[in-house]
Amino acid sequence: MSRIKSKKLIAVICCLCVLVSVFSIKNIKTKAEAPKTVKTEIGKDFKKVTLSDLGVDNTDKTTAETDFWLSADDKNNVKKLDKLLFSAYIVFNNTTGTNKGTELHFATQQGGDTGIAFSITSKNGKNLSLSRIKTPGPSISKVFYPNKAGLDGDTFNGTSFLLQISTEFYDSDGDGDDDDLKLGVFFNGLLYENSYITIRNASSSTSYKMGCRVNFNGESGEIYSVKDPVLLKDTPDASFKYITLSDCGVSDGSTENMSMKLPVDSFDKTLFNLSLLMNCSGNNSTQLHFLAKGANDNGGLTLWINNDSDHNLHFGTVSGSSISGVYDTEIFRSVANIKGNTFNNNRFILRISTELVDHHGDGKKDDLKIGLFIGEQLYNSTYLYYDNIDLSKIGTYVTFTGIAGEAYSIKPAISLDKSDSADFKLISLNDLGIFDGKGDVSGKYGESFDKTVLGMNVKFEQNGTRLHYGPSKKSAYSGIGIRLDSNKLIVSCEAGTDDIKLTNLKQLIIDPSKTDIGADTFLKTEFVLHISTEFGEFGGDADQKDIKLGLFINGNLYDGSYVYIYDQANRLTDNFNFNEGGNNKSYSSIDTPIKTLPTNLKEITLIDARMGDGSGNAAGKFIGLNSLDGTLFSAKLKFSKNLARMHYGLSNEYKDGFIGIGFRLEDDKLIIGNEQGSKEGALSSMKLNFVTIDPVKAGVGKTFVDTEFLLQVSIEFIDRDNDGENNDIKLGVFINGVMYKNSYFYISNQAGLLGTRINFNEGGAASFASYEKGPKLTPKDLKANPTYTELTLRDFVIKDRIFSGNTSKYAIYDNNTFDSTAFSANIKFSSEKAGNCAVYIGGTAWSGLRIEARKDGSLAISHLHIDGTQTWLLNLDPEKAGISSFVDNAFNIRLTFDVIKNNSQYSDYLLGVYINGKLYGDEFVTAKCVEAATLQRTIFIYTVKEGSIEIKSLNNKVDFTIFGFDNSWKKTLTIS
Repeated sequence: MSRIKSKKLIAVICCLCVLVSVFSIKNIKTKAEAPKTVKTEIGKDFKKVTLSDLGVDNTDKTTAETDFWLSADDKNNVKKLDKLLFSAYIVFNNTTGTNKGTELHFATQQGGDTGIAFSITSKNGKNLSLSRIKTPGPSISKVFYPNKAGLDGDTFNGTSFLLQISTEFYDSDGDGDDDDLKLGVFFNGLLYENSYITIRNASSSTSYKMGCRVNFNGESGEIYSVKDPVLLKDTPDASFKYITLSDCGVSDGSTENMSMKLPVDSFDKTLFNLSLLMNCSGNNSTQLHFLAKGANDNGGLTLWINNDSDHNLHFGTVSGSSISGVYDTEIFRSVANIKGNTFNNNRFILRISTELVDHHGDGKKDDLKIGLFIGEQLYNSTYLYYDNIDLSKIGTYVTFTGIAGEAYSIKPAISLDKSDSADFKLISLNDLGIFDGKGDVSGKYGESFDKTVLGMNVKFEQNGTRLHYGPSKKSAYSGIGIRLDSNKLIVSCEAGTDDIKLTNLKQLIIDPSKTDIGADTFLKTEFVLHISTEFGEFGGDADQKDIKLGLFINGNLYDGSYVYIYDQANRLTDNFNFNEGGNNKSYSSIDTPIKTLPTNLKEITLIDARMGDGSGNAAGKFIGLNSLDGTLFSAKLKFSKNLARMHYGLSNEYKDGFIGIGFRLEDDKLIIGNEQGSKEGALSSMKLNFVTIDPVKAGVGKTFVDTEFLLQVSIEFIDRDNDGENNDIKLGVFINGVMYKNSYFYISNQAGLLGTRINFNEGGAASFASYEKGPKLTPKDLKANPTYTELTLRDFVIKDRIFSGNTSKYAIYDNNTFDSTAFSANIKFSSEKAGNCAVYIGGTAWSGLRIEARKDGSLAISHLHIDGTQTWLLNLDPEKAGISSFVDNAFNIRLTFDVIKNNSQYSDYLLGVYINGKLYGDEFVTAKCVEAATLQRTIFIYTVKEGSIEIKSLNNKVDFTIFGFDNSWKKTLTIS
């Protein structure tokens, strides 16, 4: 191959992501300590083979006599391995320390001892080594560590895992020949350390010849085929008659002396289900006799373990059975993909499907088809067929003999979204006023739990920890108690007097083995708990006072059954608590339907508080509001540092600038809380760290510092504690339009302390700006044909001039409102004393619309009220306005005024700011709550020492040519 072609091939190969085997492996996960190992995909053009493709049966023993070839022809040509993926379940052993234990020889030649070897090189060693078999030859030495390979244990020795080896030839050394072997080693579907191994000159070395042979040497190990999984849910068996222990009238527990009849007349199309633990000691083991002829019969088809050194199960017939024609099937634990390395004393889910079929084609459905499902997967993806056996010797009984094991019912899973509770209102701990935390806490829903589903993430750190659902005020231990006891959950009513205690609640034990929490204990195991509640008549007495309780663990109804508490629905309150201090892990709400911005509240912004846009320390009061009740406040904020803060709802009576609801930055998070403790006028029902808003969870990035975000706060006064008074604060916090925690927060009994003042302090508000939801209004939205009275300096009898030094000029056009009026001028602010010189329009000297240039070259426009408060309306960026700077540069400005709201006290108006003929930002600005005295047709120009403002009327726009005059006459008379 030419060098150019080989480079192209390398490029193509590099574009191929490496491996996920087409043989899907369920529940294989990367361990946390192996971050470098990532799942990849191999090219579609790779040939994928396993033992069965090579004519080799599953075997639990690997011996030197077991040879097979990865290429059917030309077995000594290693190039036949190009683009090949070999997969098998395998177990390596080294217990004697000789011959490197189990040694897998790969890519050797026929009759030779060449290629590479995988082995454990020391007695009871933990690591797996890769090396060449003969020297000299291409150098290779690699050690695989179990923690980096994502194994379920800390050793390769005796551990079952999926081994996959990919081989591909390419030109790695640039010699123009594709004779270098690119070797990929995958454990449980993951490329080790996400890197390949290169063996140079693998196909051309004369002293190190490789081929297509695979064999074993040394101590026996195990090897099995890999097949595509067949899942129960994808088979007809899933619709067979579902039978479990409880259907046979058998209780969960020990299998000792257990014998049961399946509740069917025929075993055809049945699915028997149980959670099973089998024991073996010596040669005596738990035996399950399936389809036995009668009670206590040890015939039928039997499942057992041979001896305690045998890690596998066996299915067939045992001595004493009268059935012939049944072969013994060994169930290898590796192929079954169970947790651990043995079936002995290891709980697993067993499902046996039974069907009569015509397997051998004689026209009669008299052959037995058996499906052994371990968990949800058909063992070895293969059904067992027993033809021509005497079906009259098979019955409908199941019997256990031998050493006692354990068996438990498996009821069909009822998921929350398919349960009777699916349409109930989904709520979380946040709706109860409980947020992320730990230890003893309590909350209250404020409504009945009837037809609700309460969801939460829970992790109990010690036995004795408990929660109480619906307890009475008289006893925190009443209601429905769920406590951790002996690593299981006990559901009962634990305390209270007869008039409040749920005496009709029978104790329920939630066994972790009957759930999918992934552990055999609830102790220190995080899981999702949903509690569904419905009040009604469920006992047949026509009384609507019964409770139907659903307990869902990780989304599935426990034991497939609801719990019924008769005649005592009136004793279940809307209270909730965790106590005994054992819930040491923070618990949080689960996902609930997204709560959107309320649409029934009065929307207010910083303009309503006469603040508008600005920065640094500032304060205001919401004009025209006697209370924040029923309001939605919106502002764009950016805090420049930690400890910067905003105080919202400051009391009108107590003038302390820190009393109210504090929003402060701390450790890059936004903290909501009461910063004044129990000080008079403070919201003492709210803690210092009432709500902590994580920037990542809020979707604003890693920090709130120097991050602009939209804050919206809803306030409603309600009676949440049912004391007859609407004095509880319902607080909604929205970040960039999304409700934080998807829940409201509640402050009890202190609505009367919330005022209508607001401030920014600690000097950290880099910027704040008003925000109004929806499209910006324009004059065209208000008037069919907006026309303006056009005013210039001449209308105020002010000549074009430069105002400088300590100079001021006040002039009146008339005392009418500026509504539907426009003012235009050419202005030039000097850079000296920029910000101290200004033009006021509409007020009485020091009030009205203020226009000032700043040292940074921007132009600030605000409205000064009679009481001295200042609403920042607009800060014009010169670049966006199309000029280099608003200082030391003349520019044309035109201001339009349109009153949009008017009452006896205040007006709101739209302001249009045109720079050199173009509307700045393409939108109008709203000025709210302005007094009539600040919106008259007046002008005031003020400069300080060393500062100056040059201001001129616009050129006359009248076209005198229409009267027959030539415009040259204006030049003669020097008229502008």
